[in-house]
Amino acid sequence: DSSGTLDLEEFSRLALALWKALGSNGAPPASDPSAAEPPVLGVSELRAALRDLDIDCAEGGVTTVLARYDKDSSGRLDLREFSLLASELSVSHAVRTAFSTFDRDRSGALSTRELRAALQTLKVDATDSQAAAVLREFDADGSGALSLLEFAQLCHRLVSLRAEAAP
Repeated sequence: DSSGTLDLEEFSRLALALWKALGSNGAPPASDPSAAEPPVLGVSELRAALRDLDIDCAEGGVTTVLARYDKDSSGRLDLREFSLLASELSVSHAVRTAFSTFDRDRSGALSTRELRAALQTLKVDATDSQAAAVLREFDADGSGALSLLEFAQLCHRLVSLRAEAAP
């Protein structure tokens, strides 16, 4: 659906698509790591998995998705890289919309300046140095900016802190 999150049925379809794409003739990959190459998704397998989720990905779109999540630049997604993609697909629509709003330069990540503006919108008054400290705390990959998933984790923390502070 267009909610920006995966429900159980959609996640099941994604897992099944991954299972089919990574296995030989639909069979799961060998359980003995020495018996076969680690499972990976290339462009055609990734396109099929996304299509099974009703996510429209033309050739350029699949290539863009692959480039963004292919951390080892192999031209394919391994299971760890695909897990990151699946995690980001599961981020709520509200968080995804907020992230897009604050990502002014459309880089796909929030800089300290963009994060400070986001915090101010959320009624959190932060100086540049405080915003930089928050960014460092949630910047799990050390990129110097917050990805969508890192921003989602920050939002969840803020919601938790506000719930704890409520009477």
